[in-house]
Amino acid sequence: MDICITSITHPPYFIFLKDHLLSMKEAVIRQPEVRCYLLASGLDEGARKDLRSIIDKNGFAQLTLIEEKERYTIGEARNRLFQETHNEWVLFTDCDTILDRNYIHNMKSFFNQKKFENVGAVAGSIGIAKNATKFGYFEGLMDIVALNGKIKKIDKSIFDNILTDTGASQEAEECERNLYN
Repeated sequence: MDICITSITHPPYFIFLKDHLLSMKEAVIRQPEVRCYLLASGLDEGARKDLRSIIDKNGFAQLTLIEEKERYTIGEARNRLFQETHNEWVLFTDCDTILDRNYIHNMKSFFNQKKFENVGAVAGSIGIAKNATKFGYFEGLMDIVALNGKIKKIDKSIFDNILTDTGASQEAEECERNLYN
């Protein structure tokens, strides 16, 4: 099966990149034919240096890094990645998610047992990075709600209480403040 994994990042999200890359590496380590692409956008010289340091320590042979000075929206970044890939299946991930070590195996098994004629998107097993921002936790919880077939919005006040109960790190809270202020 012809499959690849793509991911996008930008400087404020570099704090998640090490864990994301390690999970991606673990997911493809026994699948040498699976290529991985990481698009980093919005890079100035300082950010490029920081990114290279992370990649030097946590990169792997199947990873292709694409560096862009221009800042892309999520849609633009995914379209740019799609231009780089020529695979039957392109799996889009984000740098603040943790891939299950069996992600590729499970996705291949799923694809092989179903006939897909009109499928636009499929999601596999993901986790939430341990130092995710409040938005990352919220997004992860909404994914879990949707996955369990209970498609309803979680009220923000309830979410804030859940976040407090989970003990989200102060570092993540600080990162979120810096992102949105």
